[in-house]
Amino acid sequence: MTMARLKTLPRKNTKQIIFCSHLTKEIGWQLGSKEVFLMRIYIIALSALLVAGCSKPSVSARTFYTSRDDLAAYVIGTPDPQIATKGLGQSIWVRWRAPELSEKTHLDVTVRFNDESERHETYSVANKFGWMMVEIKDTEYKEKKGLASYSISLREGETILASTKHKMWIDKIEIEDL
Repeated sequence: MTMARLKTLPRKNTKQIIFCSHLTKEIGWQLGSKEVFLMRIYIIALSALLVAGCSKPSVSARTFYTSRDDLAAYVIGTPDPQIATKGLGQSIWVRWRAPELSEKTHLDVTVRFNDESERHETYSVANKFGWMMVEIKDTEYKEKKGLASYSISLREGETILASTKHKMWIDKIEIEDL
């Protein structure tokens, strides 16, 4: 291309047009051709296979406060009976990844409350990866004075594959009366 030809092209796309025309001349392909599409699909499938096959089991968790402000009906202003009844609570969002899944794979969730009580629950895991929510609703939240800490472990039978703990979690030391 000569300088006179460049001046007649639109200013904002000048570099793109020059690059694309130069690329198609060099490679001999059209950018939207079937071969390029198939090559992209092949690369994406190969990278997904490598990422999924090489990952190790993991568990992560985050806590959130919930209230009636989180309801869609509250935001929009439509009538909903839950607006009057739903109060403050907390929820723990748990995400897991288990590359090798068996029938014995499960999540053990132990929640400690501020009144020093505990709640232990076991959830079976049906998918290699996913998320779930452990809720501490209004009445339980008020009675037990909120969430103090939690410990979550991904297990296969008795073997711990991965685990995560709240930063305030400590293992209890049981002391018998002397």
